[in-house]
Amino acid sequence: MRQSIVVVLMIAVCGIVTGCATAGHVPSFREAVIEPAELAPEAQAAITARIQDQHGIVDRVEVEVAGDPDNAFELNKVQDGPTSVWTREVDVPYNVPEGEYTVRFTAYDSRGEVVLVRDETGSDQPLRATAQMRIVMPEEDWDDAPEAPDAPLD
Repeated sequence: MRQSIVVVLMIAVCGIVTGCATAGHVPSFREAVIEPAELAPEAQAAITARIQDQHGIVDRVEVEVAGDPDNAFELNKVQDGPTSVWTREVDVPYNVPEGEYTVRFTAYDSRGEVVLVRDETGSDQPLRATAQMRIVMPEEDWDDAPEAPDAPLD
């Protein structure tokens, strides 16, 4: 009886000291990219995320451009396993303004809820990553652009 109690206590202490068995296997973004990172309107871009996910927690990856949830879309899972790969090719709209944009990647579980992970302070945070992209006007468009008027219009 005494040996059983000692064994149980040793296992409990070992579990407390080493932590949860999955603690070292929390999902994380290994890469979140847009290629190319500099694009013109009507160009095509490949958006890719690589996620380390030992336990298959991530079921969906959603991408949102410039904080606009109306323009969010899902990536397609193209590789399964401990490191899953999610990707999608997209066309840049012809009317997108020139400038710098932040693209946010968010991971969701099979229930459709955002995957939460603990940060350094112990707080739960959404599993997210960001990438930057830049929209530039092609030089040939400058030649065809109308000239600005000399005086302001009334």
